[in-house]
Amino acid sequence: MTDRPADSDPPVNWNRRLLALTGPIVVANLSVPLPGLVDTAVMGHQPEAAGLAAVGLGAMIFATLFFTFGFLRMSTVGLTAQADGAGDHRDIRAVLYRGGALALIIAAALLLANQPLGRLAFGLTEAAPRVVELGLAYYDIRVWGAPAALLNMAILGWLFGLGHMRAPVVLQIVTNVINVALDFLFVFGFDWGIEGVAAATVIAEWSGTLLGIVIVARRLRPYGGIAPPPGALTDWAGMRRLLGVNRDIFIRTLCLLIAFAHFKFEGATLGTTTLAANIVLLTFLDISSYGLDAFANAAEILVGKAVGRRDASVFRKVVRLAHLWGFAIAGISAVLFYGFGGWIVGVLTNQPQVLAEADRFMIWAAILPLTAVWAFVIDGVFVGATWSAALRNGMIAAIAVYFAAQWLLVPAYGNEGLWLALHIFLVARGVTLGIQYPGLVRRLEGQKAGVSR
Repeated sequence: MTDRPADSDPPVNWNRRLLALTGPIVVANLSVPLPGLVDTAVMGHQPEAAGLAAVGLGAMIFATLFFTFGFLRMSTVGLTAQADGAGDHRDIRAVLYRGGALALIIAAALLLANQPLGRLAFGLTEAAPRVVELGLAYYDIRVWGAPAALLNMAILGWLFGLGHMRAPVVLQIVTNVINVALDFLFVFGFDWGIEGVAAATVIAEWSGTLLGIVIVARRLRPYGGIAPPPGALTDWAGMRRLLGVNRDIFIRTLCLLIAFAHFKFEGATLGTTTLAANIVLLTFLDISSYGLDAFANAAEILVGKAVGRRDASVFRKVVRLAHLWGFAIAGISAVLFYGFGGWIVGVLTNQPQVLAEADRFMIWAAILPLTAVWAFVIDGVFVGATWSAALRNGMIAAIAVYFAAQWLLVPAYGNEGLWLALHIFLVARGVTLGIQYPGLVRRLEGQKAGVSR
């Protein structure tokens, strides 16, 4: 399978290729928080407020957990796309089985640590005893969906890496339809309460993953069949490469979580109203990230294929177009947030103090897409190239810059200094990777020259 046309074929329209990938990716990205949102919405119509709070906290814990292990999808996309670009059918199959095996190992560890991990997570929230009690009831059931959720990341990454975009959308639609239907049946039909929403999500996650396995089995046939290639799981060189990429992406993701958690904690020291306003305004970045991430993820796929073929020309073209589209989306988002930010905040809260505080810092949130876009897109480029050490090192440098900035700016400028530090962090992410980008291009060109010789 190759995206490079023969001499007699018409040239590839890379704009069209890039845009064709982004739509399904947006749907897939939206699916990650959706089960938790559905669970929260259903419990929001129950008489006990503690149930709503418990599911909200539980959904946040699992969303954070799965985001932390997002390297299962990211590394699988890059490695699969490179194998596909190189026409290596054996490695296409091997990447799938290695990613799936790693997902199951991580899931087994989560299940073994189920009790202490859940209690630690809810203990950190400092929630009321009744909320913790209900939250643990939700957690103890929902955790049994972790193997399916993590395995599904590897499946989605493999399908995306091959450019099979319809199947992931079907998987997410089926999973979420089952989740919604069972939530209503278990809660409003059987009156199972919080245990019902947790069970519905677990069943939906396993249903979607089993469907994904069926789809993958069919997609494997052109690449040599469904059986793992000999030595796929015992080839130490291949496993070491996978583990190295995943280790670096995990460190990068952990630093990202720490930075945004610290932003919220630092906001709390400035007052409850300021914290609430900051959290509401951060949803601007959450909303725009679905579009920005889509172009970053599309770049992962096309860059991976270009690296697999050692095609530096296509690589540079994809990188340029992904950035152009990313900056266009960021600009549109910033204009819309600045023009309609007050309405968005009003949908999220009706508390006068929070509304007034959010209005003071609206401009800082509205321009978030503009300062974040470079980091989003170039991050996808390095993921697709599986040059993970650069991602790790760049993020470590960026978070160091962030902590230094907030240490200097917050005492002097308060919440404005905190927002400025966040913007500096986002820009630093892009700059630290941008500095390393020429080395990535030189490496790709050197690999092609080596093959030519």
